[in-house]
Amino acid sequence: MSLPTAGTIGVHDTDISALPEPRRDRFRAQHIGYVFQTFNLLSAFTALENVMLSMMFADTIPKPEQAVEPGEILARLGLGARLSHKPQQLSRGEQQRIAIARALANHPPLISRTSRVPAWMPAPPAKVLDELLSVCRDAGTTLLIVSHETRRAGGSDQVIDITAINRPEYRVRAVERV
Repeated sequence: MSLPTAGTIGVHDTDISALPEPRRDRFRAQHIGYVFQTFNLLSAFTALENVMLSMMFADTIPKPEQAVEPGEILARLGLGARLSHKPQQLSRGEQQRIAIARALANHPPLISRTSRVPAWMPAPPAKVLDELLSVCRDAGTTLLIVSHETRRAGGSDQVIDITAINRPEYRVRAVERV
């Protein structure tokens, strides 16, 4: 997690920009799920193990559940028959769903996903995005998708044009929504 060049980053009454790096990493693992563009899966581990590792690091889920829940999440994302496969044995789309499962595994209040997809990587099917949104809604998790493509925001509850955030009229509307 990068530090701001000015100001602070406050989440849940915690100034995470003031935390030492190891505590920032732990905070991120416990409170923010990331779906990385390149997935960052560990090639020596299976789909199931990749999700379980994130749970062990964050240490927010009780140990007995760490053995069961990753399989349930992966099954919901259509990977129930691929739990023992390593990333290199899976398609890019399957790897992406493992990355999504890993982001969901610790029940973070926020999941961040960039929607910019490199040319060599297939865009996520609408079904996968719909399922991610559905899982987040069921869990009460905020899903933050950063995208240059507004068509990807179709099923979202709220779309914010980041270029409008600093305009006075936007700040008034934001206050009215709260």
